[in-house]
Amino acid sequence: MSENSAPSALSIRLREETTDAHTRAERAPLFAAIFRETCPAPAMVSLLRGLQPAYKAMEAALEGHSEHPLVGAFHRPELYRSAALKADLADLKDTSEPVPGGVTYAKHIQEISEREPFLLIAHAYTRYLGDLSGGQMLGKKAHAIVGQDLAFYAFPDIKNPGAAKTAFRKRLDDMDLTSEQANALVAEASVAFDFNTAIASEAWAG
Repeated sequence: MSENSAPSALSIRLREETTDAHTRAERAPLFAAIFRETCPAPAMVSLLRGLQPAYKAMEAALEGHSEHPLVGAFHRPELYRSAALKADLADLKDTSEPVPGGVTYAKHIQEISEREPFLLIAHAYTRYLGDLSGGQMLGKKAHAIVGQDLAFYAFPDIKNPGAAKTAFRKRLDDMDLTSEQANALVAEASVAFDFNTAIASEAWAG
């Protein structure tokens, strides 16, 4: 790490300094209903539909910056979810437009991809580690709600999610960042959580 690097490991800072934003996301009424298995199926489908444009934008950006000195370490196609979301929505015969929050989130990702590509890492952290963690329990609940397994929550190319999360955090901590870059990534991760909260809120509102 350089002399200007943040004193704490980035993975620890991301966990600790996004607690408020993360808690807001977890407490969204939609997720509470999913865990109780009382969520209406249309709201669950609306959540998936809202997430699709964001994942599509993020994964296109990660592909486009696969040779970037920082972003390249997070070019991990085995984690990608956009194709799984597309398949799920096709199986569910959903052709509706995504909630506005999903479109706004996708535009934000496209903008930072052009302006400050390394900030994409904050979105990869927020989404993929969440998918590998609580997302696995959400997948079981979602099956009960929509009546089928969802590819979105399955990672056939990852045999050990715990090891995958550990490796992801190590890549975060191995980056040589200035304090300004580390601070910007932590702040952007909170932004990512807030975008996801907005998508869940709009899906719940119908």
